Formats: sequence, structure tokens, C-alpha cells
Amino acid sequence: MKEEKIFQVSEFNEYINIYLGKVGDVVIEGEIVECKVNQGKWLFVTIKDDISSVKVFAVTFKISGYSVLEPGMLVHVYGTPNLYSKTGEFSVYAKQIVPAGEGALRLAFEKLKEKLK
Repeated sequence: MKEEKIFQVSEFNEYINIYLGKVGDVVIEGEIVECKVNQGKWLFVTIKDDISSVKVFAVTFKISGYSVLEPGMLVHVYGTPNLYSKTGEFSVYAKQIVPAGEGALRLAFEKLKEKLK
């Protein structure tokens, strides 16, 4: 009989995260459902389509124009899949989040223009 590998929870989460890292960079299109900044440096976004949702996190100083992101906006998230070992929560670590489509770009530009007035 083959001996089973028994993982501790943290070992299992780290093991799965290694495999997720092999997926590499992805681009995901979705509508922002929730968008918040924590401690001025962590950006947390949830995006969805008609069937599913996924959590996205990023460091604010790496995401240009994050202040124009808001619920209802269609975006493209460029990032890598990630499993937070401590909680086992799946998310995408974003390297870039940009409004999708011509209308969204105009909307983002107009909102930024208003903020700068």
C-alpha cells in the first residue's frame, strides 16, 4: 500500500500556491462589485461576471489611477493567481487594473478631471 502524504493546513496552502504560481500572468475582465483601500496602501477589489466573482488585491503605489476605480466599472485585471496561506483565500495579485472599453476610459478620464478641479 502506498504511503499517503499528510499535510498540515499551512503546508497544503503553500503547496497549492506553488502550483498557482506556475499559471503565470493572466488578464481577467470583470465588473467591479467592491473597491476599497486599506491603510492607504492596500487596494482590495472584487470583480464579477454573470457567473462568478474573484477577489483582487494590489499595492496602491503600483496601480496608477486606482482612485478612479468604482463599483459598476468594467476593468481588465493583469496579475497572478494567489492563495493567501494564512486563510486559504484565493485571489489575484494585480500588477495593473485598467478600465475596459472606450466608454470606461472616457469615464475614468472625466472622473479624474473632476477630482483635479
